[in-house]
Amino acid sequence: MDPEQRKNLWLLLLVGGLVLGTVWHELLVDWVPALGAWDEAVLLGMVLVLVFFRRVPCRTVSLGLPLAAYASIAFGSAVWNGLPLGLLRHTLIYMIAALAASQLERETVRRLLRVLVLVGAAAASYGIVSFVCFRILTGGDPTRPALSNPVEVFLLYPYYNGAYPRGWRLVGTFFNDNYFGVWCVALAALGLMLLRQERGRARLGLGLASALLFCASCWTYSRSATLALVAASVYLAWRLSRKVLVVLGLTVLVSVPWMTWRDSHRYTHLTETAGGRLQSVQRAVDTLTGPSMLLGHGPGSRGLADVQYAKTAYELGWLGLLGLAWLLACALRPAFRGLSPSEKPEDRECRLGLGAAILALLAGGCGGDIFEIPQIAITLWSLCGFLAAFEPVHSICGGGGGHAIGEAAKGGAGRLSIPEKGPMNLQAATGGDWEWDDRSSG
Repeated sequence: MDPEQRKNLWLLLLVGGLVLGTVWHELLVDWVPALGAWDEAVLLGMVLVLVFFRRVPCRTVSLGLPLAAYASIAFGSAVWNGLPLGLLRHTLIYMIAALAASQLERETVRRLLRVLVLVGAAAASYGIVSFVCFRILTGGDPTRPALSNPVEVFLLYPYYNGAYPRGWRLVGTFFNDNYFGVWCVALAALGLMLLRQERGRARLGLGLASALLFCASCWTYSRSATLALVAASVYLAWRLSRKVLVVLGLTVLVSVPWMTWRDSHRYTHLTETAGGRLQSVQRAVDTLTGPSMLLGHGPGSRGLADVQYAKTAYELGWLGLLGLAWLLACALRPAFRGLSPSEKPEDRECRLGLGAAILALLAGGCGGDIFEIPQIAITLWSLCGFLAAFEPVHSICGGGGGHAIGEAAKGGAGRLSIPEKGPMNLQAATGGDWEWDDRSSG
């Protein structure tokens, strides 16, 4: 096994373990408090792998520069405001997942995404069973009657662990209706696109998984999940077919049977949490028009804002907002690239599914601090990295072709993309094994 293969294997194990394990994050930490930093340990392991092999493929350039710029702005804001640099850990460390995930091969990404959707469906199934059992046991009353046997303890664990006082909505393995609902929407959109590539039992399995994720998201009765569903549906309707918008109507039909007055009240009245979000937006506006408009008040200075973009504006000012906009624009560029007849159907479906999932998570940022919640942040930045793997190679490398030719001259394997030119006998010239890629730019 050559160094490149060893590096890819290590990254697959680390990225796969991180993405697939994050859905059980709260359960792991609640059962074994010593595992509180397991995700950060895995992320640091990714850094060690990248440093040890001393080579970052050119495809990460599309995310590397904006990530470095955003990190520099956060660092400068912390120094300017005299805050401990340790506060940067809560936001920046999860972005490492994007750099590592972007280096996986496309086929590896496709397989990992299928497993992720199935794991998400397992978590959604547990959440649905727990939710239904709790509703039957309590009739929708958020009080918690005493449990009589171990089966009830297992089924109703999310409502008895003490972390979620409002126990009448589906909270799943996140123990939180808001973030779990957004996460389920993202994976449901991803599964919907992946099943288009499959046939037979695989198609049926992904379809069932997407349906379970969709139902779980509806029964969270989360306004952020509703925004996420609208964002993903509009994107897929624009890129594929308007028939996708039927999902919005299905949401109402699925949500009604278990809806209580508390759930409908959240959509029709300005609740305490909605009022708090408006205050966060007002504080962000005051920051952007005040003395701290450039670098904000420093990372970690806002605390819980429940609106990610208002939090970024308050903490990092205009520079932070612009840096974040650049980062997200680079991350989403493959999702908005035109549909090419030469593109493989499986690549196109993955690209659109990842775009819908990322937009769903970003829409959830209107109702939560998505860059600091491990389950959402890890999923978001990993999906951004996966999407970067579907960017045309030559459109990212730019002038990096010389490095690739140099690697081939040493007998390595590579891929060369030269738009609008015929094949050249590079294999004979370099002695390497080349896979020709004639995709046009963009």
